[in-house]
Amino acid sequence: MQLIQLEENVWVIQGGANIGIIAHEGRCLIIDSGMDKDVGREILKQVQKLGLVPEALVVTHAHADHFGGAHYLVRQTGLKVYATRMEAAVMSAPILEPLYLFSGAQPPRELQQKFLLARPCLADVLLTGQEVRIGEIPLRILPLSGHSLEQVGVAYRETFFAGDAFLVPNILDKHGIPTGYPVYGPAFGEYTRASTGRAG
Repeated sequence: MQLIQLEENVWVIQGGANIGIIAHEGRCLIIDSGMDKDVGREILKQVQKLGLVPEALVVTHAHADHFGGAHYLVRQTGLKVYATRMEAAVMSAPILEPLYLFSGAQPPRELQQKFLLARPCLADVLLTGQEVRIGEIPLRILPLSGHSLEQVGVAYRETFFAGDAFLVPNILDKHGIPTGYPVYGPAFGEYTRASTGRAG
């Protein structure tokens, strides 16, 4: 995992799921916590390297690769966990993710594995998707429903942490993710996709 500074007091730890860090007066807000305690351990190592004390964790959405390290971070630091109501429900009962992926029926063993079943973690504060600060950090929590029911993003100055709300074309192609929406942006040029998930 690599720590990259994005702007003053803002970093990303690049990995399987990117982790955001926003610093304020020696303390920090962490955005997402990766897959498991190993990622949680790496997050703490990077935060300590920056000389910061973790104060809060915002979970953008309750998929295991974004909240799996939360249990470890809470046990090690006592930080407060923020998530929306529906995402907090999944975090507290991780079986809900494979359950809803299998249409509400008992999920088969293949859906009951590390990539879908993180350790449970309770949210301390429920987000509405309209917040303008977490602790002393002025920011904007924005609703990004779609990839997950009540997913949110975190906007701070010139940086926007979006969880998996935006995926680059090679990831869409690799996993055959269907979308009927064109994807635009300076990094992609214009990239249009058919509803089958294949480049059109």
